[in-house]
Amino acid sequence: MKTVDPKYFINPEQHIPKGMYCYSEKKCPFWDIDESKPYQENGYCHLMKRGDDEDGGLLWDQVKECDINDEIDLSKGDDTYVD
Repeated sequence: MKTVDPKYFINPEQHIPKGMYCYSEKKCPFWDIDESKPYQENGYCHLMKRGDDEDGGLLWDQVKECDINDEIDLSKGDDTYVD
């Protein structure tokens, strides 16, 4: 797996994309794939230090599990993100 630049850990909220996925225009610097694990069990988050194989998560599909910047304004009837 990759090594995450320590600067991202100082203020992770600034680097984690908004929404329910680990990407938007850019990919989350903490998201990774562990090639030693089977497909659909190989997603990994360096911020949480947790992978899909530990709790049956959806990190392999880049579904966010950290709850950072994942707010969606449902009152607008769409996927408009709350800042």
